[in-house]
Amino acid sequence: MKDSIKYLGFPKYGEQKIITSISYEDSMKDRPRGVIKYTMPVPYTGQIPDEPPNSMTQFFPESMKLVKRHATGTDAGTTEVTLTYETIDTADIFGSDEPSYKLNTEVVNVSILLHPKFENIPEKEKVLLKAYSDGTPLDAKISLSETSLAIKTNEKSTLTLLAAMKKHVTSAPGTLLFTKIKAGIKEYKEARLTWEETAYSPTLKTNAANVGTIDRPPGNPPPGSWLLEKIEAEKTRSASAWKIKTTWKCAAPGTEWDPDLY
Repeated sequence: MKDSIKYLGFPKYGEQKIITSISYEDSMKDRPRGVIKYTMPVPYTGQIPDEPPNSMTQFFPESMKLVKRHATGTDAGTTEVTLTYETIDTADIFGSDEPSYKLNTEVVNVSILLHPKFENIPEKEKVLLKAYSDGTPLDAKISLSETSLAIKTNEKSTLTLLAAMKKHVTSAPGTLLFTKIKAGIKEYKEARLTWEETAYSPTLKTNAANVGTIDRPPGNPPPGSWLLEKIEAEKTRSASAWKIKTTWKCAAPGTEWDPDLY
Protein backbone atom coordinates (compact mmCIF):
# COMPACT_ATOMS: atom_id res chain seq x y z
CA MET A 1 0.00 0.00 0.00
CA LYS A 2 1.25 3.46 -0.89
CA ASP A 3 -0.37 6.70 0.06
CA SER A 4 0.53 10.33 -0.47
CA ILE A 5 -0.71 13.24 1.62
CA LYS A 6 -0.04 16.89 0.80
CA TYR A 7 0.61 19.65 3.30
CA LEU A 8 0.03 17.75 6.52
CA GLY A 9 0.65 19.91 9.57
CA PHE A 10 3.28 18.52 11.98
CA PRO A 11 3.31 20.55 15.21
CA LYS A 12 6.67 20.68 16.95
CA TYR A 13 7.52 22.73 20.05
CA GLY A 14 4.30 24.68 19.55
CA GLU A 15 5.04 25.65 15.94
CA GLN A 16 3.29 24.36 12.83
CA LYS A 17 5.80 22.69 10.50
CA ILE A 18 4.39 22.10 7.02
CA ILE A 19 5.31 18.71 5.56
CA THR A 20 5.21 18.76 1.80
CA SER A 21 4.74 15.04 1.18
CA ILE A 22 4.41 11.73 2.99
CA SER A 23 4.61 8.19 1.66
CA TYR A 24 4.02 4.93 3.48
CA GLU A 25 5.30 1.59 2.26
CA ASP A 26 4.34 -1.73 3.78
CA SER A 27 6.80 -4.55 3.17
CA MET A 28 6.13 -8.17 4.14
CA LYS A 29 9.50 -9.70 3.24
CA ASP A 30 10.74 -10.65 6.72
CA ARG A 31 8.35 -8.92 9.08
CA PRO A 32 5.80 -6.11 8.73
CA ARG A 33 7.68 -2.91 8.05
CA GLY A 34 6.50 0.62 7.50
CA VAL A 35 8.45 3.59 6.21
CA ILE A 36 7.37 7.20 6.45
CA LYS A 37 9.28 9.70 4.32
CA TYR A 38 8.62 13.40 4.34
CA THR A 39 10.23 16.73 3.53
CA MET A 40 10.28 19.63 5.94
CA PRO A 41 10.73 23.07 4.30
CA VAL A 42 13.35 24.11 6.88
CA PRO A 43 17.15 23.65 6.93
CA TYR A 44 18.57 20.60 8.70
CA THR A 45 19.88 21.58 12.15
CA GLY A 46 21.49 18.27 13.07
CA GLN A 47 18.57 17.19 15.23
CA ILE A 48 16.65 14.00 14.49
CA PRO A 49 12.93 14.91 14.43
CA ASP A 50 10.64 13.55 17.13
CA GLU A 51 8.26 10.72 16.39
CA PRO A 52 5.28 12.11 14.44
CA PRO A 53 1.68 12.27 15.67
CA ASN A 54 -0.48 9.15 15.72
CA SER A 55 -2.32 10.38 12.64
CA MET A 56 0.79 9.66 10.59
CA THR A 57 0.99 6.04 11.75
CA GLN A 58 -2.69 5.16 11.81
CA PHE A 59 -2.25 2.49 9.14
CA PHE A 60 0.43 0.63 11.13
CA PRO A 61 -0.28 -2.42 13.33
CA GLU A 62 -0.18 -1.57 17.05
CA SER A 63 2.81 -3.85 17.53
CA MET A 64 4.98 -1.73 15.23
CA LYS A 65 7.73 0.28 16.86
CA LEU A 66 9.92 3.07 15.55
CA VAL A 67 13.30 1.39 15.07
CA LYS A 68 15.23 3.88 12.97
CA ARG A 69 15.06 7.59 12.19
CA HIS A 70 17.21 9.46 9.73
CA ALA A 71 17.36 13.09 8.61
CA THR A 72 19.57 14.90 6.13
CA GLY A 73 19.71 18.37 4.65
CA THR A 74 19.33 19.17 0.95
CA ASP A 75 20.89 21.81 -1.29
CA ALA A 76 17.47 23.43 -1.46
CA GLY A 77 17.58 24.14 2.27
CA THR A 78 14.96 21.55 3.24
CA THR A 79 15.19 18.49 5.49
CA GLU A 80 14.53 14.97 4.25
CA VAL A 81 13.31 12.65 7.01
CA THR A 82 12.90 8.86 6.93
CA LEU A 83 11.22 6.96 9.78
CA THR A 84 11.28 3.15 9.79
CA TYR A 85 8.85 1.04 11.79
CA GLU A 86 9.00 -2.70 12.37
CA THR A 87 7.20 -5.36 14.39
CA ILE A 88 9.88 -6.22 16.92
CA ASP A 89 10.10 -8.07 20.19
CA THR A 90 13.08 -8.81 22.38
CA ALA A 91 13.55 -12.23 20.80
CA ASP A 92 14.01 -10.57 17.40
CA ILE A 93 16.69 -8.25 18.73
CA PHE A 94 18.62 -10.43 21.13
CA GLY A 95 17.81 -14.02 20.11
CA SER A 96 15.80 -14.76 23.25
CA ASP A 97 13.30 -12.96 25.44
CA GLU A 98 14.14 -15.19 28.43
CA PRO A 99 16.61 -14.04 31.11
CA SER A 100 20.02 -15.67 30.91
CA TYR A 101 22.38 -16.40 33.80
CA LYS A 102 26.14 -16.58 34.13
CA LEU A 103 28.37 -17.78 36.97
CA ASN A 104 31.81 -16.15 37.20
CA THR A 105 34.62 -17.42 39.41
CA GLU A 106 37.91 -15.85 40.38
CA VAL A 107 40.55 -16.34 43.04
CA VAL A 108 41.90 -13.61 45.30
CA ASN A 109 44.87 -13.50 47.66
CA VAL A 110 43.84 -13.64 51.32
CA SER A 111 45.93 -13.62 54.50
CA ILE A 112 46.72 -17.17 55.57
CA LEU A 113 45.53 -16.19 59.05
CA LEU A 114 41.97 -16.23 57.64
CA HIS A 115 42.15 -19.74 56.19
CA PRO A 116 39.24 -21.89 57.49
CA LYS A 117 41.74 -24.50 58.71
CA PHE A 118 43.02 -21.98 61.27
CA GLU A 119 39.76 -20.38 62.41
CA ASN A 120 39.73 -22.29 65.74
CA ILE A 121 43.24 -21.26 66.85
CA PRO A 122 43.10 -19.75 70.39
CA GLU A 123 43.09 -15.93 70.43
CA LYS A 124 46.48 -15.53 72.14
CA GLU A 125 48.09 -17.78 69.54
CA LYS A 126 46.51 -15.69 66.77
CA VAL A 127 47.98 -12.51 68.30
CA LEU A 128 51.48 -14.00 68.30
CA LEU A 129 51.20 -15.54 64.84
CA LYS A 130 49.89 -12.30 63.37
CA ALA A 131 52.80 -10.37 64.84
CA TYR A 132 55.23 -12.85 63.30
CA SER A 133 53.40 -12.78 59.96
CA ASP A 134 53.51 -8.97 59.99
CA GLY A 135 57.31 -9.10 60.22
CA THR A 136 58.05 -8.72 63.93
CA PRO A 137 61.50 -10.31 64.58
CA LEU A 138 61.52 -13.40 66.78
CA ASP A 139 64.05 -11.75 69.11
CA ALA A 140 61.92 -8.62 69.57
CA LYS A 141 61.13 -7.77 73.21
CA ILE A 142 57.36 -7.77 73.69
CA SER A 143 54.57 -7.16 76.15
CA LEU A 144 51.80 -9.71 75.78
CA SER A 145 48.18 -9.83 76.92
CA GLU A 146 45.36 -12.19 76.01
CA THR A 147 44.28 -10.13 73.04
CA SER A 148 47.15 -7.83 72.08
CA LEU A 149 50.89 -7.50 71.79
CA ALA A 150 53.20 -4.49 72.06
CA ILE A 151 56.90 -4.06 71.28
CA LYS A 152 58.89 -3.20 74.42
CA THR A 153 61.67 -0.64 74.34
CA ASN A 154 62.74 -1.48 77.90
CA GLU A 155 65.91 -3.58 77.55
CA LYS A 156 65.26 -5.18 80.95
CA SER A 157 62.30 -7.05 79.48
CA THR A 158 63.18 -10.71 78.97
CA LEU A 159 60.11 -11.87 77.02
CA THR A 160 60.77 -12.18 73.32
CA LEU A 161 58.35 -13.08 70.56
CA LEU A 162 60.09 -16.44 70.10
CA ALA A 163 59.86 -17.25 73.82
CA ALA A 164 56.16 -16.33 73.86
CA MET A 165 55.45 -18.47 70.79
CA LYS A 166 57.26 -21.48 72.26
CA LYS A 167 55.18 -21.14 75.39
CA HIS A 168 51.77 -20.32 73.98
CA VAL A 169 51.55 -21.63 70.39
CA THR A 170 50.80 -25.24 71.29
CA SER A 171 47.60 -26.17 69.43
CA ALA A 172 47.87 -28.38 66.35
CA PRO A 173 46.49 -25.73 63.91
CA GLY A 174 48.62 -23.01 65.57
CA THR A 175 51.77 -25.10 65.21
CA LEU A 176 50.93 -25.85 61.57
CA LEU A 177 50.33 -22.17 60.83
CA PHE A 178 53.67 -21.25 62.47
CA THR A 179 55.37 -23.73 60.15
CA LYS A 180 53.68 -22.21 57.09
CA ILE A 181 54.61 -18.65 58.04
CA LYS A 182 58.24 -19.66 58.70
CA ALA A 183 58.27 -21.15 55.19
CA GLY A 184 57.26 -17.76 53.78
CA ILE A 185 53.61 -18.57 53.13
CA LYS A 186 51.58 -15.56 54.19
CA GLU A 187 48.66 -15.73 51.75
CA TYR A 188 46.47 -18.31 50.09
CA LYS A 189 44.09 -18.12 47.14
CA GLU A 190 40.39 -18.13 47.92
CA ALA A 191 37.51 -18.53 45.48
CA ARG A 192 35.06 -15.70 44.85
CA LEU A 193 31.77 -16.11 42.98
CA THR A 194 29.63 -13.62 41.08
CA TRP A 195 26.25 -14.32 39.51
CA GLU A 196 24.92 -12.35 36.54
CA GLU A 197 21.42 -12.09 35.12
CA THR A 198 20.85 -10.57 31.69
CA ALA A 199 17.24 -9.68 30.93
CA TYR A 200 15.35 -7.48 28.50
CA SER A 201 12.47 -5.17 29.31
CA PRO A 202 10.46 -2.65 27.30
CA THR A 203 10.60 -0.34 30.34
CA LEU A 204 13.47 0.53 32.63
CA LYS A 205 12.33 -1.35 35.71
CA THR A 206 15.12 -2.41 38.08
CA ASN A 207 15.58 -2.89 41.82
CA ALA A 208 18.38 -0.30 41.85
CA ALA A 209 17.30 0.87 45.30
CA ASN A 210 18.45 -2.50 46.68
CA VAL A 211 22.01 -2.31 45.35
CA GLY A 212 24.41 -2.95 48.22
CA THR A 213 21.98 -5.11 50.18
CA ILE A 214 21.71 -8.83 50.88
CA ASP A 215 19.60 -10.39 48.16
CA ARG A 216 18.89 -13.85 46.80
CA PRO A 217 19.52 -13.95 43.03
CA PRO A 218 17.05 -15.61 40.66
CA GLY A 219 18.05 -18.45 38.37
CA ASN A 220 19.16 -21.01 40.99
CA PRO A 221 22.72 -19.83 41.81
CA PRO A 222 25.08 -21.88 44.03
CA PRO A 223 24.35 -21.82 47.78
CA GLY A 224 25.86 -18.93 49.71
CA SER A 225 25.24 -15.46 51.08
CA TRP A 226 24.66 -13.09 48.14
CA LEU A 227 24.90 -9.29 47.88
CA LEU A 228 23.28 -7.30 45.06
CA GLU A 229 26.39 -5.55 43.79
CA LYS A 230 25.63 -3.81 40.49
CA ILE A 231 22.94 -3.07 37.88
CA GLU A 232 23.74 -1.97 34.34
CA ALA A 233 21.10 -0.96 31.78
CA GLU A 234 21.63 0.00 28.16
CA LYS A 235 19.44 0.83 25.20
CA THR A 236 19.95 2.50 21.86
CA ARG A 237 17.57 5.26 20.90
CA SER A 238 15.71 3.13 18.39
CA ALA A 239 15.74 -0.21 20.26
CA SER A 240 12.45 -1.48 21.63
CA ALA A 241 13.87 -3.00 24.82
CA TRP A 242 16.34 -2.27 27.61
CA LYS A 243 19.17 -4.73 28.18
CA ILE A 244 19.56 -5.01 31.97
CA LYS A 245 22.48 -6.85 33.57
CA THR A 246 22.32 -7.45 37.32
CA THR A 247 25.32 -8.75 39.30
CA TRP A 248 25.42 -10.40 42.72
CA LYS A 249 28.57 -11.24 44.71
CA CYS A 250 28.82 -14.20 47.06
CA ALA A 251 30.45 -13.81 50.47
CA ALA A 252 33.72 -15.64 51.13
CA PRO A 253 33.31 -19.40 51.59
CA GLY A 254 31.91 -20.22 55.02
CA THR A 255 30.94 -16.60 55.76
CA GLU A 256 27.85 -14.43 55.36
CA TRP A 257 27.27 -10.77 54.59
CA ASP A 258 26.62 -8.93 57.86
CA PRO A 259 22.86 -8.17 58.02
CA ASP A 260 23.59 -5.23 60.34
CA LEU A 261 25.61 -3.58 57.57
CA TYR A 262 23.91 -4.79 54.41
